[in-house]
Amino acid sequence: MHFREVLDNVASTAPGARRNDAMSHENWKEAVDVFTKHEYRLCEHFYRSTEHLYEVISSKTGNRNVQITGAALAAITAHQPVFTSVSRVGPFSYGSGHIIAVFGDAEPLAPHNQQNALAILNSAIKINQVEANMCSLSAGDEKYRAEVYLTKDYTLKNFTGLGYSLMWLERAKLGDAACVAID
Repeated sequence: MHFREVLDNVASTAPGARRNDAMSHENWKEAVDVFTKHEYRLCEHFYRSTEHLYEVISSKTGNRNVQITGAALAAITAHQPVFTSVSRVGPFSYGSGHIIAVFGDAEPLAPHNQQNALAILNSAIKINQVEANMCSLSAGDEKYRAEVYLTKDYTLKNFTGLGYSLMWLERAKLGDAACVAID
């Protein structure tokens, strides 16, 4: 079973508003738990400043200067890939938000109010004005592709009252508390 199928199953049985939002972060957390047979959990921390968010991305991925190595090498050398939510990447807008994988940071500390370039995997791209999510396509479908690239052209999603989301996988341990924090 593909992750997207598990995510859709989780959403279909989720309580309340989560049922109408397959991509909610709570549904993602539950789907990761089910998909990995309780071996991993999806941790989520919120950061009120982009400076702190970028520092943590650099620290977790271990890739602080991906403008030198490039996005593809960053993807295979990241110590720990992370995920964040965006509402836009390049010309593609994602209404309620979209989760992208991040493999590194191209500029260790951008000046205040400027975005760092990130090495990302975008799995939901639009071709000929049709949105396609690579997670939900059948094997062998060659109309769409995911892309790993370096970009400064994105809009981070700011969750009202919480800040910017950063997520990563951790091995689950029996009795672990929820892995959510706000800095």
